[in-house]
Amino acid sequence: MNKYPPRPKVTRAIILKVAAETARELRWPEDSAECIADAYVGYGPDGFRIAKELDRDGWDLHEDDIEVFGGMRWKINHIALELEKAWVEENNIQPPLEIGAEIAEGIITGICKNPPGRYEVREHGCTDDNRRLLVKFEDAQEQGE
Repeated sequence: MNKYPPRPKVTRAIILKVAAETARELRWPEDSAECIADAYVGYGPDGFRIAKELDRDGWDLHEDDIEVFGGMRWKINHIALELEKAWVEENNIQPPLEIGAEIAEGIITGICKNPPGRYEVREHGCTDDNRRLLVKFEDAQEQGE
């Protein structure tokens, strides 16, 4: 059983905040943020697909808008990363498994600092010494459990 509060997730409110910033950047009306957020949720995070959906909805688009919509992913990911960092610090999140433990994905070889709350895992059978999976603490299940 997990003794920590759940890891923060990207919410509609976060997407809407970034959509409002995007609308301002594009000099679109304020009420367009809802449409942008809907397109992101339904067709994102790819900027082209977002733009295509907004075009279908009748918004006047320009070629450069695709890049702006594509940038939403990075802004949303940055917010999510900051929320996770705060979650780890505020709750003193500690890894429940030791380095060297075997989990379904492979062997835990380290603790990732960024993004926080994740193990570095060498996949079973992987021959690349530089390749690691990042597995959230709460998703790692020790083999045999």
